[in-house]
Amino acid sequence: MTSPGRNFEPVVVKAAVLAIGVVVVRTLDDAFIHPAAGLGAGDHLLSGLVPVAAGVTAAAVILRTRGRLRSFAALLAGFWGLVASMELFIESGPSTQACSRTTSARSRPSLPEPSWSVPSASSPARPGAGVATG
Repeated sequence: MTSPGRNFEPVVVKAAVLAIGVVVVRTLDDAFIHPAAGLGAGDHLLSGLVPVAAGVTAAAVILRTRGRLRSFAALLAGFWGLVASMELFIESGPSTQACSRTTSARSRPSLPEPSWSVPSASSPARPGAGVATG
């Protein structure tokens, strides 16, 4: 419970709008500044502008409304940020550290060969056995 003189609502609203701004900048960067290989900025026109418009709309709703509508806009913006972050994770791929920890059995180094040998069925069981003397 907060004290009656302290209201954290403006701080939370500013943090939400800042977080939406970060996702909007990342979306603009992905769509127009650094597009995928083989694609130009014009190829990403719809996939870049629609999320940006949704983010700007969510930020405006969060800034100007109260109650249920603000909560709904924040919930949608949070889901949108989660999807955008997963897309970034998928595009960047796994790190080299994660790959080195999950190597397959084929790529693991084999054990060194022993200096002694196990007798086979065709070789004598004892040294000198089967050797003709004399």
